[in-house]
Amino acid sequence: MAEIDKSDWTHSWKIWSDTPKPKRSKRWILGRRSSPASNTKAQKQHSTTNLGNYREPSSGSFKPQSSGIETPEIYRTTSHVESSSAGIELTPLSKSSGDPGADHTDRGLVNTSPISPIASGNSQRLSGATMSRGTTSPMQTRFREELEDVPLHYKPGGSLEQKYARPPMDCSSNRDPTQSRRSPLALAFWGLSLFSTLGSFLWLIAAIYQPRWGRLISSGGHGLSPSTASLLTALLAKLIESAFVAVFVFTIGQILTKRSFDRGSTGMNLAEISMRNWVIQPGLMITDAPAVRTAAVTTLGIICLVATFAGTLYTTASDALVSPKLKFGALQWKTLQTNATASYAYLPYMRETCVTPIDEAMDGFSNDACLAVALSGGSYHNFKTFLALWHESPPAEILSGAVVMTNRPKVKSILFDNTTMTAQWIEGNYSDPSLSFQSYNRVIDNVTLAMPHPGVYTAAKDPANGILQPSELSGVGEFEIRARAVSPTVNVLCANMQRRELEPLVYSEWPNAKVNSTPVLGQKIGWLGWQQDVPVVGEHEWLNRTVVDDIFRWGPQYGRRPPVFSMYPMEFNLINNATVYASDSFYILAKSNSTRDYTLCQMRSWMSCKCSTQFNVSGTTGAHLRAHCEDDSDEASYQKHGPHMDPNQTSRDWRNLADEWNLALYLNSGLVNANASRDRILTQLILTQPKLSASLPSFAEGIAALVSSTLTAGSMDTSLVHDWPNGPNETVPIIRPPEVQSFRALIRTQEYTSSYYTDWQSVFYGVLFIVFLLNILCLFYFTATLKGRPLADFTDPPNLFALAMNSPPSDRLKGCCGGSPDRRTLGAPFGIGYSACANHYYFEERNKADLNNRWGDHNETTR
Repeated sequence: MAEIDKSDWTHSWKIWSDTPKPKRSKRWILGRRSSPASNTKAQKQHSTTNLGNYREPSSGSFKPQSSGIETPEIYRTTSHVESSSAGIELTPLSKSSGDPGADHTDRGLVNTSPISPIASGNSQRLSGATMSRGTTSPMQTRFREELEDVPLHYKPGGSLEQKYARPPMDCSSNRDPTQSRRSPLALAFWGLSLFSTLGSFLWLIAAIYQPRWGRLISSGGHGLSPSTASLLTALLAKLIESAFVAVFVFTIGQILTKRSFDRGSTGMNLAEISMRNWVIQPGLMITDAPAVRTAAVTTLGIICLVATFAGTLYTTASDALVSPKLKFGALQWKTLQTNATASYAYLPYMRETCVTPIDEAMDGFSNDACLAVALSGGSYHNFKTFLALWHESPPAEILSGAVVMTNRPKVKSILFDNTTMTAQWIEGNYSDPSLSFQSYNRVIDNVTLAMPHPGVYTAAKDPANGILQPSELSGVGEFEIRARAVSPTVNVLCANMQRRELEPLVYSEWPNAKVNSTPVLGQKIGWLGWQQDVPVVGEHEWLNRTVVDDIFRWGPQYGRRPPVFSMYPMEFNLINNATVYASDSFYILAKSNSTRDYTLCQMRSWMSCKCSTQFNVSGTTGAHLRAHCEDDSDEASYQKHGPHMDPNQTSRDWRNLADEWNLALYLNSGLVNANASRDRILTQLILTQPKLSASLPSFAEGIAALVSSTLTAGSMDTSLVHDWPNGPNETVPIIRPPEVQSFRALIRTQEYTSSYYTDWQSVFYGVLFIVFLLNILCLFYFTATLKGRPLADFTDPPNLFALAMNSPPSDRLKGCCGGSPDRRTLGAPFGIGYSACANHYYFEERNKADLNNRWGDHNETTR
């Protein structure tokens, strides 16, 4: 038979046998196989001497000091050698050491060894608890099965009981639970905590301040592209979230571990240990509901629930509040600048800047022809669009009979083929024909049209003003400008007059007039040089007086001369006059087929102070330039804060432009009775009653729509304010190089902003704040409570498993080895004990000190 090496377990048993043990009746204590010399008499009363009484001699072998402590007497092992194997069997102590056949009434295994039980003389103590020889209990049966099925690493031939009962001399901790301030764990926590705290602080500040990134995030090549910025934001938010989860889980572990070491605390329980899983894997809160119900009612549990909620939603909160997204800012005043080159409606400059491939070397009149085409094209486009607006959807206010001028369809135009311009009817108090009829007893059609200043478009596109364009915002950006700028304006004043009332203004009706006949029977026209017969301008020459002098402001009291026409037009025809010396007006005489009266119209233009120009640009819906006029609440209105211009300060240059426009459209076709289609449409709009039509525009409105192209063309590259360097109509109408002029404007731009889209998303501010606050608390706990020295986290699964495997079993967890703990066991408190002599840490039950410590003295189990 092979001999068994006894040196390893004998030396441990000497220490263990002399250690005081609490008396536990009816429990199995399996000792180690020992030499006969070590089988001394058991001590009846337990000594207070602990493992600290032993030291390791220099020889390297563990020898106990003389303490008089003998081997416990409850049950001992006997050894025998059989031919097939060597093993250990349990032998109950008999009532009489000398009677091998005596009954053994105590619980235990029957000793079948031929060798007598050790220290049989001490068996009388258990005489009242012995069993009959050969009787086997269910517990004995289980231990026999375990003896066969469970291998022991400590020695061959042991049982499960031996695992639980042997002293932990093979687990001397190789490191202290408290680590230094420069340990890898401490440095890792510092790095993660500082990153998470600073990151969550910056995220919270960004969400509150809502910075606008301008060109730092744009698609114009000046900074990060929007997609890259969104990706980086999501990445950083995820890193902050991950760092926060790591820091918080670490802090929870530190709190529970420190509490477990503190003797005066309740330690920790299984439900609290599982709290770290909530933060790491929130879904486990559903599968581990009993632990949640147990731990969630504590202060630390509530904090963990809040941290779980915040950690789960942090990336979502970042996407809602911090991730850059296109958003409008607030309206703010800003000084913009633009280049002013010419005065309003200066015809030579307009000809010079008209773009055509035919230069002056090829044709000396190429610029004139170019401008004529531009004016005629714009006029017909605006006129046709205006008529279409009336046909498609007349406003409900008009159809119901309202005649408020500002509610009627507005004239629209196109600028640079990509911007819609919308004009505004102004001075509506002069536009009611019924009121004018009461004053003058005739039908008067008086409208005033204000166009937005196209210079605002130029200023918005000027890089010097730093306005982000839609092309720089992935093609979907927007901005809005409310410019304090003057608006080019035209007034069309028409009055119906009888034939005889017009005689002072028609040359063919003058006495001694030189006339010619036309193909139309009875129609006369002045001779080719009839204008030579018109009296020249003089100090006292104001031509003939008419019944409409006060309406059109003619005569010496007004300092203005009336026009003279060569003939009466036929029905559906127009004739005009633009030859009045030093005049600011352009005149039209028309004849409708629906009335016997003729209609005389006067057109004048100026820069109005009653409006502001609003420019809205969108990458999806396009650009829109509109005039916003006569609104007392409009802070950008020019008349509120700018210099007021004399209403009579009309533009004489515009009269020259109107004459050029007349040549382009040939409005004098009535001289030859051309019956032009344009004239036919216009003359059918002439009012026959002193009221505006609810379904048709008036003649004055039609003329205003037709002439509106001159307002846009005449205001290109002109000043947006009235203080032209030498006055609006001075002799220096062109400045080279252009003068940089400033104007004020209310601006609201769309930029990539760290903000939310809708108001309900502001609830995520709480998530960002909670994460930042918990980061601060974790950092404070680490520095103030732990002094920067972390503990080994015994809630971490590897540490928890190692400590549990080297800890004694607990009655509080009885029945939980094969399944999940119930609520009672989930809340059972445990602490961490320490045996100084063995340098061993283990779990111990709390709140029952007399039963807790099985392997150590309570006086030395607290760190």
